[in-house]
Order: sequence, then structure tokens, then C-alpha cells
Amino acid sequence: MSHDVGLSIIYGPVLGAWAFPVAYVVHTSLRTQLHFGGNPRAVALVAAFLMGIVFTVELLRHDNSLPWQKDSHEGKIVALDLDQRSLALSYNVRDLRRDDFTGEMTKACKEKLEKLIEKYSIDDPIGENLVVHYWTKRTKTEGYKIEAREVITNVMFARGKK
Repeated sequence: MSHDVGLSIIYGPVLGAWAFPVAYVVHTSLRTQLHFGGNPRAVALVAAFLMGIVFTVELLRHDNSLPWQKDSHEGKIVALDLDQRSLALSYNVRDLRRDDFTGEMTKACKEKLEKLIEKYSIDDPIGENLVVHYWTKRTKTEGYKIEAREVITNVMFARGKK
């Protein structure tokens, strides 16, 4: 488990617990004013539980830690090997620093990139701006370590090349 996932699992329910007193007070107030039934503690407990789940999922989503979650990068191609289906980009992080991204393309993604290169008559794609959509595949190794690799599922040329 990564550090961010651990924090999400702790902070999500803690933030959700703050919904308990709010829901309890609101339900008690509405109960006296509108004369409807229900146990305020049970309603507040359900509200806190649901908010805990919502906060946990939202924190995991924010950290890109959900297994089905996709992310994207836009950058210049620095390395491309269509035979090995590997791609490397260089991109700016919030205009503060340069970073690199390396991923493995799916077979369909590789075929799409080949068609785009042919369509736009690009002799050398190195240096071209590309947008990649990917998800992170995490697997356990024999030493119980988590190995992560990026799997690129979609590509498109950025801006003036659409």
C-alpha cells in the first residue's frame, strides 16, 4: 500500500465522522419543526458512514490511486519504439519543471499512432506534441513489493495536429 492510499483510508473516515454531529443537529431540528419520526443517531450514523466513503473515494481519486482511473499527459515525444510499443514523453509540470513519462502502448493504441503518423505524413515523430491517456497497472513482485507501470490506452497529436 502506498503512502497516499494509507492517508486516504485514514482521513476519509475521519472527515466523514464530522458529518455525524451536523446530521444529528439537522435531523433533530427538522424533527421538532416538521414533526417527522426517525432516530437522529441512526440517521447521523448513516450520513457519517456515507460521507466517509465519499471522502475516501475522492481522496483516492485525487491521488490517481483508483484501479480504473485514467490520467493523461501532454508533451513532446523523446523516444518511440513501435516494435516494443514503448513511448517516452517530456513535459512541463505546472510550468515549473520538466518531467519525463514512459509507458507501454496497448496494441490498439500502437495501431492508432501508426495511422496518425501516416495520416499527418510525419517522417520523424520525435519532438512532436502528443497527448497520451494511460492508467497505472500495479502488480506484486515475489519480494512483496509493488511494481507499477503505465499502460497507454489512447494517443492524439496535440493542438495544431488534430
